[in-house]
Amino acid sequence: MRNRPHSIPRQEHDSAPGSPGPGTDWDVGAETLRRVSRMSRFNNWLVDELEPHMGQVVLEVGAGTGNITQWLLRRGKRVVALDRSAASLEFLGGRFGGHANLECLLADITDTDGEELRRCGADTVICLNVLEHVEADALALHCMREALLPGGRLLLLVPAHPWLYGSLDRALGHLRRYRRRTLCELVTGAGFRVMRSRYFNLFGVLGWWVASRLTCQQVLPERSLALYERLTPLFRLLERLTGRLLGQSLIVVAEATNNPRSGEEA
Repeated sequence: MRNRPHSIPRQEHDSAPGSPGPGTDWDVGAETLRRVSRMSRFNNWLVDELEPHMGQVVLEVGAGTGNITQWLLRRGKRVVALDRSAASLEFLGGRFGGHANLECLLADITDTDGEELRRCGADTVICLNVLEHVEADALALHCMREALLPGGRLLLLVPAHPWLYGSLDRALGHLRRYRRRTLCELVTGAGFRVMRSRYFNLFGVLGWWVASRLTCQQVLPERSLALYERLTPLFRLLERLTGRLLGQSLIVVAEATNNPRSGEEA
């Protein structure tokens, strides 16, 4: 494994994208992330959804402590794990130090030279549950486009539906939840052609609404997550049958265009 730091983030509060941000309770938000990271069936389902669109060299934006990185490595991908938190990358490096196909980059995607990132040779950028933490989300998408050669893929996962925003989102440091059209317009404007956009995790909508809007909890209940994990195979089947008309999250698959300043929505 190679560790090649690039730029040190400018923020005084050095929180990792995908983790609770400035002004949030780290312990509360991190506990939710820890609980979700233990949901192996659910995380495997997510990677299964994305893998058909992946190449072999993946730039993972906001890798954090490696909850998704581990699944990519298991599937034989070469992973360039980018994060702005030195502590997260140090933990990730210790966790997967035996993998020769892992490279760690200390950087903020919005403050990183695109040409330098292109030297990593990534044919895919994945950004999962990160963009909602970034104030300048349009700039972040543009920088992801700059990291790819034309034809490279962006795989994006964000929380869906502004009406679901509640106490859990605040505890996790989410700045927003996305509408499908708005997200596709952002991706297109950053120089991508949207190939596919769809909802993901239909049965998570009710649980999130109850926990975050109705009962205003700050941590996802552990017993509820354990039940959801056991029922994940059933939810996967039902989601295919219902046509993905609704979901807790949005998945966008997009292709980098020849012109990084203008995309075309499919």
